[in-house]
Amino acid sequence: MAKNNNKSNQNEIIQAQMRKYREERLKKEERQKKIIITVTAVLLALAVICGCVALGISVFGPSGHCVAYIDREYNPDDVTFVEVKVKGYMHPIVLLIDESIAPITAKNFVSLVEKGYYNGLDFHRIIKGFMIQGGDDSHLPADQQAASIKGEFKSNGYDNPILHKRGVISMARATDPNSASSGFFICDADAPHLDGDYAAFGYVVSGMKTVDAIADYAVGKTDGNGNLNSGVKQPVIEYMKILKDYKIK
Repeated sequence: MAKNNNKSNQNEIIQAQMRKYREERLKKEERQKKIIITVTAVLLALAVICGCVALGISVFGPSGHCVAYIDREYNPDDVTFVEVKVKGYMHPIVLLIDESIAPITAKNFVSLVEKGYYNGLDFHRIIKGFMIQGGDDSHLPADQQAASIKGEFKSNGYDNPILHKRGVISMARATDPNSASSGFFICDADAPHLDGDYAAFGYVVSGMKTVDAIADYAVGKTDGNGNLNSGVKQPVIEYMKILKDYKIK
């Protein structure tokens, strides 16, 4: 009986050792899986960042995410960087304007900037979670208003690949597809329902916090169409200017 007991005890010891070995092996496998998952996530993140850099797009947006507004690289010779300073807001908005995609729209906008046309105009229509709209000159005498331009978007016969993603700048217009002039808007959020019907021509590379702050300012101060109520101060464009040799950070 003593031998049998010794054998039984030995079996129990062996089984305990095997259970301990299996538990340690499982723990080791779990650690390896976590390492693999972590490394994979890091590699994917780096791939996304590298892709954004290759596109010449600001890698991290205001919410810490990379957002690709166009699906191809731009030619530095075709782009102009514009700084928009809004009174009362510390950080200016910097826009990349791409003439290769919407040349008529982009050249018109840049030309107005160079003339100082936007200085003193305001953001009059603001809808948080949609867009902030400014540059309207309808209050000026007719002979001082900017001329209308052709609408460069799909439904008007133009190939324009820029989607109305958060941060994109596009032209405001009336019902007539060729009625845009000086008015523009910057998307505060994705607006896919505008794709193909409005002429997008660039996007924000710096200063989305200011766009968000302007959108926040208007909450509860507008009518049903986003127009600021009477008596509410409209955010005024202090100046717009062309930035020479600007590099996307």
